[in-house]
Amino acid sequence: MPIPNGLPTAGDCMGRPLPADISIDNHNPNDPAKILFTNVNILDSTGREPYLEDVLIEGTTIKQVEDANFTQDHETTVIDGHGRKTLMSGLCDSHTRLSQNNSPTLDGPTNLPIEEHVLHTANSAKLYLDCGYTMCFGAAAAQPRLDVVTKAAIRSGMIPGPRILANGQAISTTGGAIVPSVTNFADGVDEIRKIVRYFCSLGVDNHP
Repeated sequence: MPIPNGLPTAGDCMGRPLPADISIDNHNPNDPAKILFTNVNILDSTGREPYLEDVLIEGTTIKQVEDANFTQDHETTVIDGHGRKTLMSGLCDSHTRLSQNNSPTLDGPTNLPIEEHVLHTANSAKLYLDCGYTMCFGAAAAQPRLDVVTKAAIRSGMIPGPRILANGQAISTTGGAIVPSVTNFADGVDEIRKIVRYFCSLGVDNHP
């Protein structure tokens, strides 16, 4: 399997593994410098019962969690929870298949034309974010680069979505695949190394 040449990818051209990067740089010049959540029930993921408080965010940093007693200025967007809304830590999904398209069959994800499949995957990423997931650990993408390009589009601000550790297609020995159409077969150490280097060259972060 040839190493891709000229593809817009974060992978190493020699197929060497790179440290995963889950940073996001999707802020626009017109985004508010500060966001103040007032009168929200805070669920802080420590085991503590939810408590009513204010939260001040500057850029991407939580600066204050208390009664802010804050005077609103033109740089601050204020969101009032009216004591009924809950503000909580972002959720993490540890086994995410962004490129699944609700097909009723196991081979359905690879039967969809790639153009439509990209749209399904982008919509799936937005759905995860809308449901409160801010981090997704990819698992067995339906096509080699779907997770990779979706992650790149989210990082750049092109589409909304959570932070992603991008996955590639499944790898299996001959006869060991659950879904052959999304599986790359490799028998023996050398074949495994070859296919892993291929996915590293695409920019894949992890593999099932």
